[in-house]
Amino acid sequence: MAAKSRDGHVWTPVGGFTTGIETDAVISPQTSISTSHNNVYDVVVIGAGYAGLAAVRDLCNQKQSVLLLEARDRIGGRTYTAKKDDGGTWVTHHMGYLFREMVRYGMDRDLITTGSPNMEKGFYTINVAGVNPRKLSHEEAGAMQAKAWDMFVNVDGQYGRTICPLPHAQLDNPIVPRSTVEQWDKVSCQDRFEEIKHKLTSEEQGLLVSLLLHISGGNLEDSSLWDMVRSHALLMHSSDNFTDVWLRYKLRDGQTELAKRMFQEAKNDGLNFAFSTPVASINQSASGDGPVTIRTVNNQTFRGRKVISTIPLNVLKDIQFSPPLSQRRQEAINIGHINHMTKVHADVSNKELERWNGMRFPGHLMYGYADGALPNGDVHIVAFGKDDRETFIPENDANKTIDALNDLHPMHVKRLLLHNWSTDPYSKGGPAWWRPGYMSKYQDELQSRHGNILFASADWAHGWRAAIDGALEQGTLNARTAFQENNNVRPKDNIVGNLLTRALSMCVPHSYDDIAVTRLIRGEFDCTKVPQHPVPHMMPSTGDHESKPAGGIKIINASLFRMGTKSMAEAYTILGYRTHHAIDDPFTVPWHLIEEAAEGKWPDVPGARPRRPYTRSDWDAIWGSYDVVTDVASPFTMDLAQAYPDAIFVVVQRDFDSWWSSFESEVLGWCFFRGAQPLVAIFSIFGLRSGNALRKCFLGFFNAKSLEDIKSNAREAYDRYFNDVRRLIPEERRLEHKLEAGWAPLCAFLGKEIPDVPFPRLNDRAAHTAHSRANFRNSLSPVVRNVLYWMVGVFFVGYLAWYLQGHLFSRD
Repeated sequence: MAAKSRDGHVWTPVGGFTTGIETDAVISPQTSISTSHNNVYDVVVIGAGYAGLAAVRDLCNQKQSVLLLEARDRIGGRTYTAKKDDGGTWVTHHMGYLFREMVRYGMDRDLITTGSPNMEKGFYTINVAGVNPRKLSHEEAGAMQAKAWDMFVNVDGQYGRTICPLPHAQLDNPIVPRSTVEQWDKVSCQDRFEEIKHKLTSEEQGLLVSLLLHISGGNLEDSSLWDMVRSHALLMHSSDNFTDVWLRYKLRDGQTELAKRMFQEAKNDGLNFAFSTPVASINQSASGDGPVTIRTVNNQTFRGRKVISTIPLNVLKDIQFSPPLSQRRQEAINIGHINHMTKVHADVSNKELERWNGMRFPGHLMYGYADGALPNGDVHIVAFGKDDRETFIPENDANKTIDALNDLHPMHVKRLLLHNWSTDPYSKGGPAWWRPGYMSKYQDELQSRHGNILFASADWAHGWRAAIDGALEQGTLNARTAFQENNNVRPKDNIVGNLLTRALSMCVPHSYDDIAVTRLIRGEFDCTKVPQHPVPHMMPSTGDHESKPAGGIKIINASLFRMGTKSMAEAYTILGYRTHHAIDDPFTVPWHLIEEAAEGKWPDVPGARPRRPYTRSDWDAIWGSYDVVTDVASPFTMDLAQAYPDAIFVVVQRDFDSWWSSFESEVLGWCFFRGAQPLVAIFSIFGLRSGNALRKCFLGFFNAKSLEDIKSNAREAYDRYFNDVRRLIPEERRLEHKLEAGWAPLCAFLGKEIPDVPFPRLNDRAAHTAHSRANFRNSLSPVVRNVLYWMVGVFFVGYLAWYLQGHLFSRD
């Protein structure tokens, strides 16, 4: 018998409504915390829904020390299985992240279909106000719905293909300008309905409006048309796939079985967890030093180097953050999403409803679906309604709920089961649906980080927002970011460390602690260690500028290397801005992320691996906590302009001939000198990716395959860069600045007082050469040290293998 969760409500004629549903999702014991983490975890994950489960599983696989905190007594978040799935239910092979999980756990073919066999032999009832109710076939009802839906989403004459060709890259795709998406995003469902309603019959109008409200869980005025277009694009731009993708297939053993397998894998890899542990506050130091501290409502305290919050959008306002969240994120949280749908499960004795679906509009419950016969011969019905919170709370009035079911079709209700996601304090709504204009204004911000706090939720996923796939997407991506930053390298770049780990795994008896072995490798022989500098993603601005670990880039210094970037960086710093200038401390730059960005932007550069183009959340991982970016950001100026639409630009342009002479000798000379390629390869083995990153940036920027190509294309790339900046950035967001002009024009543009110090003039050719040589010498030190570690490690592995072979495994 399954344990009873505190979640949900069950009604029977004898017992009335009782709180709590039996489900295998309940975790026992509720707490399992080891003391071996020295009180600071690598990552603390908040929330045990699919986003949290994906994150903890992936991180534990990478031998990170992980703590999972969950307010509920169970796993699954907004989807779990009692006798039927409550919350997210349906699956499909068209959802990439979900399909990957199903394959991983052998569940991709262990599926069942909604309803009973031979549903085509059943019937559909339609009841729209002002029209006589009637019975029709499922095929006829489907054709009516498809006609209305197709008309509604066909805003461009191509069923959304020209405005949303890539639904997983709505704001960042190579075909549709962001400004076009922003215009469509302003349109409400009500606006679109008014445009087409004269083409529909009264029945079709009622069918369409009820469907839209069923999907959004709000009202037409507050429901975004764009989200409907995006949803249609996810159906491969065809309503023929509506049922197959959204409503047909389910996991035979339910969503909780998949969640349990993910949780168990993480648990087997050392996961620490505490359920029934709601979070009250999340604090981090303004400087970015030290761990993040999480305090629970019960006044427990936990700490982690990184935190991944999967807290739903409508609940984030209940959490206190210090430093405070950015103004834009807080605004998005205060607005929230609109989905306050109603969902009710009912067991009925009417066998004739086994192959029935139906709708009624208006009504507290607008749609009902037969979901198969029960072992005792009863029929299970699932019914949905829109936001009726002011007049209809199902668990408060059984009679009203049963009446609403009977309004759909007469039925004898024997049992009700429901979870009201809107009255649930840990969800405060169903799956997120956004208002007009919300996506283009807030999605990038919601996906961005806040210092060492990463945010992962289906509520702001790239593609399948508000779906299980979106939760898995966000958990997977943010776990990857947390791991990479905690280790300063992608796992596959640590070649030596991985080889040593594998060698020890083969030599050491299986009873040895695998995590301990891996940590030995990290501590003694990890060749990815870099000098302990402050983490560049965390440090806030100085001076009078507001403290903000992650509010987004404000100023983009639109210039190129050797065009006064050092002087401008110093000027911005004097004015109180947190400024990124890579040459000042190249060891804190996340070169592996910049290399990925280059590969995503220029997939044809030599040595590039397949990457998707970077989006706002990716750029935030590099520069999201800085106010100003310079030098190494310059090849990505136009990408950053799209990602940070509120940023302003300071253009500093040096005459081509004088610039090229300096750039060629002082920058390219350090990246493409004779013998550079093997040296870069050696450095990369030991986790130093700066050479790879810069070479790919320069080859991509100059549309080149070699140094000779760079020289040939230099003038063209130079002209293209500055022409693009001036063509695409409006004058009101752009300052044309010359260093000799000093403080006055810059301060006037930025709204700053002129400082009582001279305008900086730094980094002439001699100074740059000396600085570059010093950086090169410093970069050799960890390589030489790690070579020695590697040699000692190889000797140790060989000796250990010989010893174990001769002593532990010898036989008489």
